[in-house]
Amino acid sequence: MRVIGLDLSITGTGIAGCSGQAVWFTKVGSPTPKVKPVDAWRDVYRRKEVVAGLLFNAVEEHLQGNPVDLWVIEQPAMNQKQAAHMLYAIFWEVYGTLQHWQAKVALVPATTLKAYALGYADKKRKKGDPPAPPKDKEAMLQAATRSFPQLTANYDNNVADALWLMAMGAQHLGEPVVKVPAGHLVAMGKVVWPSQ
Repeated sequence: MRVIGLDLSITGTGIAGCSGQAVWFTKVGSPTPKVKPVDAWRDVYRRKEVVAGLLFNAVEEHLQGNPVDLWVIEQPAMNQKQAAHMLYAIFWEVYGTLQHWQAKVALVPATTLKAYALGYADKKRKKGDPPAPPKDKEAMLQAATRSFPQLTANYDNNVADALWLMAMGAQHLGEPVVKVPAGHLVAMGKVVWPSQ
């Protein structure tokens, strides 16, 4: 079983994979250059292709030609913030390539990923609720560090999210690489998994 988890970003894409129980992870990206406003969109177009190439090269380097059974990608939120357009650019570049390859791809909403990793997702707090949990990015990273001891301080929440995405894929294929409490598994049913 080979699963790849991707937390996509032009500046820092988290990549995590497993071959059976062997887990690996890395991060690739393209720093944001200073460009004139007139060149900004052209720059995003160029950088999305660069990052997609780095991403697929990193996967190939680890898998050495072996096929991927399942790709699990965090689904971008559909909002209109300017930064979201850069995320959409890399998302469609990678997703389009995987569709061209006829790869099996699962898209996981951010709230579903949090529910799997942490046991809770975003919700409106009411008077009398227990104290708010730590900030999601920090909590996801802390949980990943506990579950994947090989995750060092050199990595950030992008890699942590990719590890959780990969873990969900492995769980779905019946070969979990990490143990999560039973209550967290409810999140698995909220993902549209590709047919076997």
